[in-house]
Amino acid sequence: MTVPTPPRLTGRVGEDLQSAQEWMWSLYSSLVIEDDVTVLDLVADAPLLYTSSSRGIKIDNTGAEGDVLALVSGVWTAKTLSTGGDVNGPSSSTTNAISKFTDTTGNEISDTGITIDGSDNVSGIAAITISGSFNHTGSTLGFFGTSAVAQAAAYTQSYATADRTLASYTVDDESSAYTGIDNAQAGTVYAQLTDLNALRTAYENLRALNEDTTQMLNAMVDDLQAYGLLQ
Repeated sequence: MTVPTPPRLTGRVGEDLQSAQEWMWSLYSSLVIEDDVTVLDLVADAPLLYTSSSRGIKIDNTGAEGDVLALVSGVWTAKTLSTGGDVNGPSSSTTNAISKFTDTTGNEISDTGITIDGSDNVSGIAAITISGSFNHTGSTLGFFGTSAVAQAAAYTQSYATADRTLASYTVDDESSAYTGIDNAQAGTVYAQLTDLNALRTAYENLRALNEDTTQMLNAMVDDLQAYGLLQ
């Protein structure tokens, strides 16, 4: 690259000014414009892109209207900006609050009462709907405004049979006293066979209800253990 020699001033203003302009253009050309770059018409419609070169700045027309210059892997490259609109927000906001879109334009946001503090604790949610899986990995849990507590100790189910159906209970009222039959031996009264069978039926009904209730309780415990609410 050859730097042109500055012109000698003659004292004649018009000639000196013309010489200075020509010298400045020659200097600019030698410093900026490379010999292998096609001269572009600056008033043409083709967009201009300025990129780095080994000796200065190169001008070409590889970009498109609206492109910006970005450094990609060490090379200045024309990149197209996203055409999304501007976002307008309120004049003030709540510290740590989450913002939300107020319409479908994608341009308007507003403040909310939901906040995330510096420890990533979320508060202010009135209701939440979860369409996917929910996995609580914390050590405590609470419902309906109660204080969160740790998971309860494990249950022992020695009788482990479980079902989810509680059968109806057949009531057999045996509250009346049994009279029995005197066998002619003083002080000894024997129950009638029908009384014994009635008592057996009432006992069996209670036994079946107790067994069925225990099985349903086992099923509930199993389910709560599967949910992680019980151990």
